[in-house]
Amino acid sequence: MASTRISCGGLQGVGLSLMCTTITSYNCQQSGERAVNHITLNAGADAICIQEGGARVHGKVATGVALNTVSSTATSMDDGCSVVTHTKERPGGSHEIPIGAGKNANRPAVAVRLRGGIWVINVHLTSGRSSTTRQQAELHEIIRVVMTELPGGERFVIIGDFNFDPRDIAAEFGLHALPGPRHESGANLDWAIGNIDFDLKELPRYSGSDHGPFQITIPCK
Repeated sequence: MASTRISCGGLQGVGLSLMCTTITSYNCQQSGERAVNHITLNAGADAICIQEGGARVHGKVATGVALNTVSSTATSMDDGCSVVTHTKERPGGSHEIPIGAGKNANRPAVAVRLRGGIWVINVHLTSGRSSTTRQQAELHEIIRVVMTELPGGERFVIIGDFNFDPRDIAAEFGLHALPGPRHESGANLDWAIGNIDFDLKELPRYSGSDHGPFQITIPCK
């Protein structure tokens, strides 16, 4: 009888494939295409969620890597706070979640459905330590939309620059939460929260941003 080995790389010996899903997040603070290319080529992720990419990274394809791009369609795409998600495979669906008001209306969350029906929601919430109440309201609205309006939203992860600690809200909804690399200020601003299990690792930092990139891995299913 042929031996069978199960790993994230696949189920070998029986012609089946069980794949893990990897998602990278980075607030590159408008450090441009070079930063996006660096993260994309070194992360090898199924989805790359960029915050503060600036207008130049929208619709761009990283060097040597064919990607699909879903970006926010906020009024000002030149606004550094807009978000963009690159995926290796064509998304099974996408949705924009309007949040904020005034200048913060240029920061809609972008939801993309990956293989296996996992929704990835790329966020960049309102900045400022004095804005915690607004950030909490924004996250509550995103979770409400994900749970009630996204088709097949049974499995999801919200990832990006939260600009506050979302663990209390994650606990309120029974969600898994892990922090990304600490901001240069020492605060945990970058997070991933979701209703599925995942592991998180930090990636090498890239000059030009006071945030650090990170990657989550959703186990094989």
